[in-house]
Parts: sequence; C-alpha cells; structure tokens
Amino acid sequence: MRLGVVQRPSDPLSLAGHRQRLVDALVEGGVDCVNVPVDGPEPPDLDVLWDPGLGMRRVPKLLLRTETPLAVTVHGLLAFALPWRETVDGLPGLCRQTLLALRVAWGWSELRHRVAAVFAVSRFGAREVEEVLDLPESLVHAIPHGVDHAVFRPESGSRDRPPREFLVVAHYQPVKNVGRILEAYAGLDPATRPGLRLVLPGYHPRRDLPAGAVLVDAPLDAPQLAGLYRDALALVAPSLRESFGMPLVEAMACGCPVLTADDTACVEITGEAALHVDPRSTLAIRTAMQRLADDDELRATLRDHGLLRAATFDWRHAADCHREVFQRLASRTIAGVGAPA
Repeated sequence: MRLGVVQRPSDPLSLAGHRQRLVDALVEGGVDCVNVPVDGPEPPDLDVLWDPGLGMRRVPKLLLRTETPLAVTVHGLLAFALPWRETVDGLPGLCRQTLLALRVAWGWSELRHRVAAVFAVSRFGAREVEEVLDLPESLVHAIPHGVDHAVFRPESGSRDRPPREFLVVAHYQPVKNVGRILEAYAGLDPATRPGLRLVLPGYHPRRDLPAGAVLVDAPLDAPQLAGLYRDALALVAPSLRESFGMPLVEAMACGCPVLTADDTACVEITGEAALHVDPRSTLAIRTAMQRLADDDELRATLRDHGLLRAATFDWRHAADCHREVFQRLASRTIAGVGAPA
C-alpha cells in the first residue's frame, strides 16, 4: 500500500512527533509512506492520502481537490468546545480564534462529503468530532497515542532522595488552567509546601510567581522531561479540556503520580491511575495537592496503577489500528471516496 502523508513545515513539535512515530511504525509494518507537501502537488499512484494534522486549522485545498481515498486526524476542536474566556487571552485572541473557527467550519462543509475516515485520539475526541463536524459515528475512529517507553520509564534502582517538587508540563494555553494551579499552590502552607516546577513554553506571568515556584519557559527534550517526571512528587494537570493529554501518559510511564481533571479525556486516559478533581475549583486542586504531599501510600498506589496504565499506550499498536483503516480505504474504487468507513 502506498500512503501519502501530508506534511506541514510549521507543525508544532507535538504534531510532528505524533506523525513521525506513526509513520515509522507504519513503515516497519510494510506501508510505503510518501511525504506530500500541504500545498501540493499530490504524487501519482497513491492508494490513500492521510492528513495527520487537522483540528483547529484551515482545511488545505489539497484535501478538497484530491480524488484519492482520504483520511484525516483531528486532534481537537477547542474553539467549538469552551467559552472563549477559557480558550484565549484577550480580545485580539478572540478575534483570531473566531476567524479561524469560521474557516474551519467552512472547510469542513466541503470536506465532510469527501473524507472517507477520520481519526481522533480518544473516545472523547471522537464524540466531539461527530457532534461538532456533524459526522456519522461509523466514519470516526478513536485511536490513542502511544508513548516512547524507551525514554519514558521509571527510575532504575532505589531513589537516593524523596521527591520534593510538583510538576506542571504543557505548551501554555488558557485551558491548561495555570492560574488556578498557581492560586492553589499559593494556598498551601509556605513553610511546608513542596516546590513547584512549571515547564510552560509560551507562558508569561502577569504577576510574581509564589515563593517556591520556578518557571521553565523553553521546550525540553524527551529525556529531560523524563528526568523531571521521575523526580517529581506528582504531575499537576487539571486542564479544562484535553483531547488526549500526552504529559499524563508520559508521567504515568515514568512512575510519576498524576493529578488531573475529572472530565474531558483526562479520566479516559488515566482511569484509576490518577487523582481527579473539578478543574474549575481552586479549593479542590489545593486539597488534592496537599493530599499528594502528605500521603506516601497514595502516591505509591497511583505510581503502581500509572505504570500499568501507561503500558497500554503503544505506538506500534496505534499504527496497526491506522493501517487496518488505510487498507480498507485502499481497497475501494475512487467512486467510493466519501462513503463511511
């Protein structure tokens, strides 16, 4: 099977990494993957064309003119999901988001009649895609990410010191709930609270951080992140919305306890391996942080559950699920393009 994979030079690292890990696993499984620039032209003799980077971005013309069976991955539809005050900072951000949402909606008004399969990265994400984009359930496939277990793994040997920091890891957006995290942390007793390390590229504090909080505003590579997860008391990630939440799985794979939200995809991804809270309650976040700081047994339980949970997220399995869908699409005639998968 010859699979065209749409490439965008401007993809953020998270999307580029998702695409590359799946492509590597697909190639290992015998799929001939061909890079296709997002602005074309489309190579001849493709069996399937796949855009792995849709969501809150414009539908490229390439997808609207192709006659090849078409699959796309939608990573989230944030602008359609939450009040604008929870998704952007200020009126300029609102204007940009509103314009983008209109462009996305217009593009999908054409694309929904042409696309043969849509991938989402969780069941929550799949339901959102079906509702927002008015797509039939049979067309949408929920396939979660994997995690690189060679990098994100627990510490070998015994720990020579107890963990002393809470950890926040995200590319900053308002939905990451940083304001409530900081307010919750500030409410802990300054004399006894652990440190708080915020790995938040793109975050610009509007006021001084509480004593004990340290901001890392540059992206870190995977081994650096893995080291922080292994050293952390817990990952604090009560996001207002997640379609997946890669740091949740990375933390669990490293044996780091997780505090996250009690809705969207956060519960689906972590199961019983996390402490779940109402993300809009600063009191609930603060209480959970205090519990994690005080309760060694709770942290050990979450660590054990998290390691088991993380083991179920595998890039090769994700690629196998994609390949099954691609093979079904490749068996169709051009006249079948647009029929439900």
